[in-house]
Amino acid sequence: MGQELQDAIRKFKSFKTLHYIDHVKFTDIFSQEIHMDTINGYFDYSSKDSLVQVKMPRYEVWRDSEKLISIQVPYKTYAIKEPSYLSPTIWNSLPNLMIKLEKELKKAKEVKLERDSVIDGISYKSYLITVFDSLDQEKRVLKQLKILLDKSSSLPVFIRMKSEGFLDESDLHVTYSEEHDIKKISFDQQNFPDLKRLQVPSDFTLEVKKDRKPLLKKGVAVPTLRFMDHSGKSLDIKDMKGKLILLNVSWVGCPHCMLSIEMLNNLNERYTSGQMRIVSIYPLDKREDVKKMNERFGVKYASYPNSSETSTDLEAYHISAYPVFYLIDKQGAIIKGFAGYSSGIGKEIEELIEKNL
Repeated sequence: MGQELQDAIRKFKSFKTLHYIDHVKFTDIFSQEIHMDTINGYFDYSSKDSLVQVKMPRYEVWRDSEKLISIQVPYKTYAIKEPSYLSPTIWNSLPNLMIKLEKELKKAKEVKLERDSVIDGISYKSYLITVFDSLDQEKRVLKQLKILLDKSSSLPVFIRMKSEGFLDESDLHVTYSEEHDIKKISFDQQNFPDLKRLQVPSDFTLEVKKDRKPLLKKGVAVPTLRFMDHSGKSLDIKDMKGKLILLNVSWVGCPHCMLSIEMLNNLNERYTSGQMRIVSIYPLDKREDVKKMNERFGVKYASYPNSSETSTDLEAYHISAYPVFYLIDKQGAIIKGFAGYSSGIGKEIEELIEKNL
């Protein structure tokens, strides 16, 4: 491992106060949509009571030894959690990235010092760290990091993480990339903000948790659920009597939704006589994002576009997480609802379909 990498990690393990700005860009695993954000991080480890403030334009997290406060800026709400709560915002902060870097270096298959990079007249050391790189089922399985260090300070200015592999030991192959363009790192500065004085703005209110309603029970008449076919014609699931219906309420950004694709594809191929119909809707997603996801992961069953009433109608279905499945009999009554997805849920859905055909 290069001396500069060791020096950078050492600095992040010994600071008393830290401030930095991080311009983050990452690619959604499923839609491949690119997202960008700016993180303003403040860390005060100068006393026993470590203090953290991580700010983004729409979201903010504070943490001390007694609590973690998360603030939703657009909604002017905040929530109070235990300090041990695993906040993704803190988990992906620069100090934690350096801890992860140290761990990955110990497991790395190869650490390669590349040619120096020169940006705006400043010279940087460039390292490419390959943790693993192999083939599985004729597809690439990869974990790789690229890091640029300022040669004069040994501080990171750019980190890129790239990975390819199979999701949760399934056959679903995904790729992911994340970049951090890091600015204005300062350690142990004078006049560091007093994080103990942080206060929630007076016009913000405590977030009220919504009660999760149980899924609809067996025998309940299926509520109205309006959506469209691809020609723009309005459809209602209440009008689909005479066939067994498997309603799939999904979301492009949901890992377990993606894991259910193989099961749904198999059902679609098995029941070609029209006895059973899959109705798959994505209330949170744009039509083009669903189309991209279907093409990328080889979805063979129909996904129906939302109408203006879809989200409102779904309130009667008690959707609190994704995916949700409802098996509906030929008379339009609920057989059973399922929240989430696992191989066990998939097996039970298949057994109930066979039983009710």
